[in-house]
Amino acid sequence: MTNYSDDVLELYECLAAVPVTRFRSWAHELLQKHLPCDRAQWSHCTALEASEVSVPSQTGELDRSSLRLALPHSARGMVNLFQLQRDAPLKPFSLDERTRLGIFARHILAAWQLRLQLALQDICMRQAQSVAVLVGGDGIVERATAEFHAVARSAFKGWSAVRLPDALQQLSGEEPITLGHHRWNARRLGELRVVWATALGAHASLSPREETIASAILNGASHLEAAQQLQISPNTVRNTVARVYRKLNVRNRMEFARSMRAHWVR
Repeated sequence: MTNYSDDVLELYECLAAVPVTRFRSWAHELLQKHLPCDRAQWSHCTALEASEVSVPSQTGELDRSSLRLALPHSARGMVNLFQLQRDAPLKPFSLDERTRLGIFARHILAAWQLRLQLALQDICMRQAQSVAVLVGGDGIVERATAEFHAVARSAFKGWSAVRLPDALQQLSGEEPITLGHHRWNARRLGELRVVWATALGAHASLSPREETIASAILNGASHLEAAQQLQISPNTVRNTVARVYRKLNVRNRMEFARSMRAHWVR
């Protein structure tokens, strides 16, 4: 059996110097260096799509001058598909080369996950946010923080965790959008897109009615005066103020005023 340890070590030694924006093309070059071929491709698809294009075999051999190997993707139900092609039919892939593809493909995926993790950590540190995700061009989730998973599952009911939620698919970085208690933004990172969220705080959970009553109280109106101004019952004002206190985690009018003025003064 050929010893591939030096080749694999080279892969990880070069990893830190390869920008995440160039990783995939670098992987193609690496494959072609260690497995001379005319074309090398690394893509992802569903397991069903992979079964339709691949010939079931232990080695992943399609024919003597083509190799295809499907390996699990981090997103459930998806696979990474590696395909190598030689145009010359008289240059078949050897058993040693088929083995080498299996080894290198697995290490490329491990290195990719490590590179994504490093990129995500850097993004979170730069943006001072922990709710972040890296997605591919087709919206497939490549890497996400645990905080993103928690927020997305709460904000987007039925989210599958495979693709970016539909409501966020159009984010391009030109203008953020506000959904629920978070403001969402995005920017391009080569063929990837990074999406992150900024929590808006408890004040964002106030309804328009609660904001109107809170504004009246903040301006010095009593419950009765606020009720007369807004043409509602004093009980409605009293109940609404109690609900606002609970949302803002304040106990009295002084704490309430301090909390509200820190966000908007009217």
